[in-house]
Amino acid sequence: SCWAVSSAEAMSDEICVQSNSTIRVMISDSDILSCCGISCGYGCQGGWSIEAYKWMQRERCCYRWENTDRRVCKPVRPSIRVGNHPNDPYYGPCPGGLWPTPKCRKTCQRKYYKSYQEDKHFATRAYYLPNNERSIRQEIYKNGPVVAAFRVYQDFSYYKKGIYVHKWGGQTGAHAVKVVGWGRENATDYWLIANSW
Repeated sequence: SCWAVSSAEAMSDEICVQSNSTIRVMISDSDILSCCGISCGYGCQGGWSIEAYKWMQRERCCYRWENTDRRVCKPVRPSIRVGNHPNDPYYGPCPGGLWPTPKCRKTCQRKYYKSYQEDKHFATRAYYLPNNERSIRQEIYKNGPVVAAFRVYQDFSYYKKGIYVHKWGGQTGAHAVKVVGWGRENATDYWLIANSW
């Protein structure tokens, strides 16, 4: 689900940056994950961030907030709330075992003052950036964070802090992240990322 989380987080930040901080919203990663469908990929098993942006352009996406906030259409379950929660009014109990892609629910939580369709908001554009550092830095500076994907190697799970440099182990997959900045330390250029796990 990293593709949906990083896309929603970057979209939310872009809205804030482009509105000079007058609009502060959180795009629903669960709405993207569960409702974007096969055009975006395979739900919890992986997907494409560019398709999430295109979907939001076509279909719109609702906002979310933490926990059971009644001021939003779809609350999000914080990662620390694991286990069984039978009293959760919107999501119900947590599933056991593997986490399948949630079913697309085209409704808002009970007692929310808008319908699902009224709460959805459009993206104005979806585009790829040229594959060069200068263009990416300019985009972040002008419009806010971008979404990037990278190959994940075995040693990444042992990374703690500083600049990650792949040293050992085979590729274990790929991962989408939100890139929020860049820098240079001890003659090494780096991207500053916000990770979802």
